[in-house]
Amino acid sequence: VQKPASVERIAVPAARQVVLYMLSPEDGQLRVRAAFDYHHFRRIQNKLQEHSMRAIRENRALILTDLFFEELESSGSAIIAPLIHANRPMGTLVLFGPHPELFGENDLSLVNSFAATATLALQNAMLYSEVQRLAVTDTLTDQFNRHRFFELGEMEIQRFQRHHTPLSAIMLDLDYFKEINDTYGHGVGDQVDGVPYLTAAA
Repeated sequence: VQKPASVERIAVPAARQVVLYMLSPEDGQLRVRAAFDYHHFRRIQNKLQEHSMRAIRENRALILTDLFFEELESSGSAIIAPLIHANRPMGTLVLFGPHPELFGENDLSLVNSFAATATLALQNAMLYSEVQRLAVTDTLTDQFNRHRFFELGEMEIQRFQRHHTPLSAIMLDLDYFKEINDTYGHGVGDQVDGVPYLTAAA
């Protein structure tokens, strides 16, 4: 994973690794979403991930001035700032340096300020991504809608024309589905339509 711009590294010269963790909505675990010098960071991330969870629990930024890493057989320093939006944790921003006592209160204030700005930018990006997803997704079945279906179909046809690979299309139809709506109402019809396709077809 590569970080697109090392703003924090320029602003806090003592930092050698910068990592953005985001909380996974599936299991609530922290996942690396962007990093600067991540290859080296992988050797020490378990301990910093543990402290990141602490920063989220305590809802405050941490300065860790003398962390010993068995993997490196040396100590280092870190600043960990939680990313909080509307009282909901989103992840953490971690700056790490390979020596003790590298960061001070001025660095902490700077990282806190940047984390607040980054949180808003991330929230806006997530909202935009969700709007994009909803634009091509049927809300009832959570499958691609007609517009996206034809977009994907056009892409597959173009790929077929470029590479001359086999191309097939399969359509499944649920017999007498209209009778369900007419007999039991559209509410029941929606329940049936919301069942995964293979189950409904069976």
